[in-house]
Amino acid sequence: MPDPELQMRPTSSSSASSPATLDQKLQQGDLLREAKEQLESSLKTITTFYASPKAPAHTGPPNCERCNTRKRRITAAYHEYYLADTPGRWDSNLPEYRAELQRLFDQPNGPPLEEIHTLFQNTLRSYLKQTLLAPSSQDDKDATASMLSAAKDTSTILDTYHTSSQSCALENALLAQALSSAQSPQERARLYIETYCIPSPTDTPPQKNLKQKYARLFEQLTPHDEVMAAWRQEAERGQEAKLGEMKGRLADLRMGQSAHLKAKRKKEEAGHGEVVA
Repeated sequence: MPDPELQMRPTSSSSASSPATLDQKLQQGDLLREAKEQLESSLKTITTFYASPKAPAHTGPPNCERCNTRKRRITAAYHEYYLADTPGRWDSNLPEYRAELQRLFDQPNGPPLEEIHTLFQNTLRSYLKQTLLAPSSQDDKDATASMLSAAKDTSTILDTYHTSSQSCALENALLAQALSSAQSPQERARLYIETYCIPSPTDTPPQKNLKQKYARLFEQLTPHDEVMAAWRQEAERGQEAKLGEMKGRLADLRMGQSAHLKAKRKKEEAGHGEVVA
């Protein structure tokens, strides 16, 4: 069976039909990584046990209880990997796919693991097409979509998507790599704060206040995309307020200039009348 190399890494999945937020991608990455680690641990435990003196003796063939039990344990480990009922898991809203996997596991002659893994990879690849390809103009969507269509291994696709210099700016690529290594929401919150909220010597007092405000939101583990959307909206409102203030000042200047010109004309007209008299 091919190695199920499926570690998803972040950069910027609510459903299988819309682009995922960063936090949703991170959640899926965590779940996939944890599932793979659990599978590897289970298989290692089984292998170690049956290579030890504690393992029961063979009673066959045919119908060796030791071999049958070992196969059942291996099947259970793969069943947990492919069909764990984990809340928020990427395939939790794909009942037909999960039913087909269960049908394959229920085969009388044992589950065809190669066929199961192929179905798993193809379905995950389709899911990634719909959720990984965010609508940002900076994303290298064409290259990623091409790799997905060419049936490249999902780990290769995800690596390319998240580390490509064409996918995002250097600082975002570095953040993506750091987030990939983070093991908890708290670690990720700290990375967000270090990336977005560290004060700069050139910051104005309002800018410093904004950074402090949104650093607190990250500390409270507010989802990344929610924080950034609120930040952008507040910044836009601030720019609109500044623009309105500048327009008001310009209107005042124009009114003052108009009054000055009127007064000047009156003075000139009055002076001209005195000369004529």
